[in-house]
Amino acid sequence: MDSFQITTSPLLRQFATRLDPQTIQVTTKLGVATIIRADFDQRTFPSDQDLQEDFLRDLISRANPGASQLLDQSFDKCLGDQAKAVREVLGSGTHQLK
Repeated sequence: MDSFQITTSPLLRQFATRLDPQTIQVTTKLGVATIIRADFDQRTFPSDQDLQEDFLRDLISRANPGASQLLDQSFDKCLGDQAKAVREVLGSGTHQLK
């Protein structure tokens, strides 16, 4: 299982994990609490980086309604970091980035 973690802030972490050959899961943790968890078929992830954050925004709004309000000003940064983490999982193995 490939996984990649990005620390958005001292308490806010983004994860992308390959659950199986087709499925990627994105997760946001605030401290030890999971705020966001959503799965998608990797074939649906846009190759165009300009579309990736909007893809994740739509996915998260369906899977975790209210997450954007909860994360408030950090939400856009979280989306950017999640997109980076997904790109890493699609292209490599287990890593961590700060």
